[in-house]
Amino acid sequence: MNMGQAFNFPAVYLDRELSFRLEISFFLGVVAVLLLVILPKSNATLRNSSLASSYGKNNLRIKFQKILGIFWIIDGLLQAQSDMPRGFIPMVVEPAMTNQPQWLEKIGNLGINMWTLHTVSTDATTVVIQLLIGVMLLVGNDGLIAKAGLNLSVVWGLFVWVIAEGMGGIFVSSATLLNGMPGAVIFYVIGAVVILRVKDEKFKDGTFGKLIWNLIGLLFLVGTVMQLLPAEGFFKAGNLSQIFQNSAANSQPEILKAPMDFLTTFATSHYFVLNVIISAVFFITAFGLLSGKKKKFWLYFVSAGLFFMWWFGMDFGVIGGVGTDPNSAPLIFLYLYIGYKSVLSGLKVQAVVSLQNPDILQNPDILQNPDILKKHSTVGGSNSIENLVDETASKLNPNLQDINAEPTLATKKFVLPYRVIVSAWLTLSLVIATVWIMIPDLSSINEAMSTPQVETAALVDSGGLAQVPGNPMSPNFTLINQRGQKTSLRQFRNKVVILSFLDPVCYETCPVVAEEFIQTAKMLRNKSSKLEFVAVNANPYFVSLTATRSFDSEHGLSNLTNWEFLTGSKTQLEHVWELYGAVTEVPQVGMVAHSLLVYMINPEGKESEITQATGNPGTNLEISYAQMFANEAGRLMGRG
Repeated sequence: MNMGQAFNFPAVYLDRELSFRLEISFFLGVVAVLLLVILPKSNATLRNSSLASSYGKNNLRIKFQKILGIFWIIDGLLQAQSDMPRGFIPMVVEPAMTNQPQWLEKIGNLGINMWTLHTVSTDATTVVIQLLIGVMLLVGNDGLIAKAGLNLSVVWGLFVWVIAEGMGGIFVSSATLLNGMPGAVIFYVIGAVVILRVKDEKFKDGTFGKLIWNLIGLLFLVGTVMQLLPAEGFFKAGNLSQIFQNSAANSQPEILKAPMDFLTTFATSHYFVLNVIISAVFFITAFGLLSGKKKKFWLYFVSAGLFFMWWFGMDFGVIGGVGTDPNSAPLIFLYLYIGYKSVLSGLKVQAVVSLQNPDILQNPDILQNPDILKKHSTVGGSNSIENLVDETASKLNPNLQDINAEPTLATKKFVLPYRVIVSAWLTLSLVIATVWIMIPDLSSINEAMSTPQVETAALVDSGGLAQVPGNPMSPNFTLINQRGQKTSLRQFRNKVVILSFLDPVCYETCPVVAEEFIQTAKMLRNKSSKLEFVAVNANPYFVSLTATRSFDSEHGLSNLTNWEFLTGSKTQLEHVWELYGAVTEVPQVGMVAHSLLVYMINPEGKESEITQATGNPGTNLEISYAQMFANEAGRLMGRG
């Protein structure tokens, strides 16, 4: 085997220095979090008036903030999955940008190019930013750190929502709540704005809860209309079943996959009935949330529907190796839950006030919650509504007694400063790490803005074309082409050769690579006399001319005048595979597994570049590979 074979394939994303930076920052963050967890939390701490505010009057708002922080941390950890550097663009961003308005595609192009030019640093930056936001929301309580985290959540969330989620698919036909419309990240943005702008009293008196339930009701009402609109296509065969089929396609335990397969089959043959049922459930949900009756029944009913959507339509959001977040269903549930707690808090306040004003007892919401009246009937000795509300808060939060008391010496000199210092350390370490990792990305913004998207997708998918060390002569071999003629590699000297290894009976990846070559040939149609496509049979059992001819005919290769599909005996093929480092494995069941190596050979017969194609489907990706091959072939022609 010569120097050009089986060497280290394009793995530019394995940047050890960036990985080392990320590990350092992550270690510092973990240490800081552990310290924050084990630090003492005495009543003296809570007696400090500022902290009492955070844990008392802002209790529900701060709880909302902390749960959002946990979601951001989950997203950051998901972004650190091993498949992310190479799989994020083709598996997440490109599908989200498919069939989008042209202006949105142009915006998405910037993000795609940034990721492609620096796959590891961009992924690492994403990981650290999301961990940073999450930690700031968790440890900041109601201080400057939390406010900075919330503002960063708005800015970063909008960026991710537009570029990575394609604005949640709201401009795409067949948009539906079932698979996550309007996108998960927009709920992070809205939540951050709410926590920043909505006053604590609005959480406490139920105003926020009523508003948020009404907004979720409107969302389901819009979802009902979209589910029923003929233009969305859910009353046509295939559109509805495709949603469940996409979820079932992810690698997952059979116990999760089997029900999805069943629903896919049912949706294929009974799509009309199923869509009517789904639309009816959406409408009932909207009616219940907009009815003004914020009852626990509707919390349970909507939660069950959200779980169905999360499982069958979103596949829990995190399955498959490139899941970036739990998707929108858990976020909608979070809003629903916080809204319900706000409404319940409002009813409790009304119950307390009603003890001084019996007319309020006519309120049906109060009468339907006798436990509230019973629980708070002992606070009727107060002389003002304000005192009654404060006493109610004290009963709901026993640890907040004496919140106006002066902080103790220990609180002033030890507990509070220590926690603040550690919180600042944690935040500062992640900020420095983010800036440190972002340096390569920031230096390439101009290039990312000017590079066409079509030239970048293949680089992310495969790592791009890697230079063959030393550019050795390509080993010669002689096989039989699809026309039954003896053909050697040497006879194509003075031409650029694109050499590949394809299975003539493959029905998944090889047809995709063949289509990439067809597109390459179209791009270089005026230079076809200087270019030759040579494919070597990668299947040791289907070696006949009939097999190679059938492949050519089925996939449109017969019309290419500069296409050679070579085959021979099993022994001859194995010799060629060994020369070029092509690996072929024959399983007991199923298709042959083999390397999708593609060599670029210059007119002098020397190996110039090599890549390992993936065979991932997608029009944009196929055109990107074709453009990559065409660009390099054109360069080699010019050099020759």
